[in-house]
Amino acid sequence: MVLEIGKNQKRQKKTIRNSNNSLQTTGRLGIMDAIILSGGKQKRMGGREKAFLEIGGRSLIERKIDLLSGIFARIIVVTNNSAAYEHLPVSLVSDEKEGLGPLMGLCCGLEKSESEYCFVTTCDTPFVQEGLIEHLKAAVAGFDIAVPLWHERYEPLCAVYSRRCIAHIRKTLETERKVILFYDKVNVNSIPMETVKQFDPEGISFFNINTKQDHEEALRIYKNLCGPKDTA
Repeated sequence: MVLEIGKNQKRQKKTIRNSNNSLQTTGRLGIMDAIILSGGKQKRMGGREKAFLEIGGRSLIERKIDLLSGIFARIIVVTNNSAAYEHLPVSLVSDEKEGLGPLMGLCCGLEKSESEYCFVTTCDTPFVQEGLIEHLKAAVAGFDIAVPLWHERYEPLCAVYSRRCIAHIRKTLETERKVILFYDKVNVNSIPMETVKQFDPEGISFFNINTKQDHEEALRIYKNLCGPKDTA
């Protein structure tokens, strides 16, 4: 199984420094929080909220919380439907202004956190690899952002961000919505694909669910990962 995500997209311009390709010792860089961006109902999902789609009998949001709770001090969920998440062991924050996409969610999550650095992910990426998260945590030391590259493309919603980014995000939101458009204002450590593959050979960390077909593909991936015993 090989997932080629974003392979045909144009190369993005980068003013960055690359980390080396060797494995790094993981560990805490102070106390970090995790931020989960959890969008609302999706037209391509028949109006269902993606966070509560199930894989293996459990919702995407529950699976992501389970993964992150063993790694981070606190989990912050950015959602405009807080009532649906109140039963979960997380802190909740809403977008300051709706309709501005993940960049606004990133900003609000960082402002909610009291940690200097936060790992940022989404509710609809069910296969983020723990080893990659730990590597990003270590790789952000001395930088404002540690972000993976996959097929020469940033994966900005599987990255570690410093709160020092907030002012630059705010400025970018005045005219733009794309997450990476403030990257040239901060110190970015891009993690080469060769390094990412040491933790995630097929890039399944970046597989996200946007359609019913994606959900079906996620179920197939889950079955392949789990084998025949746990394939609900």
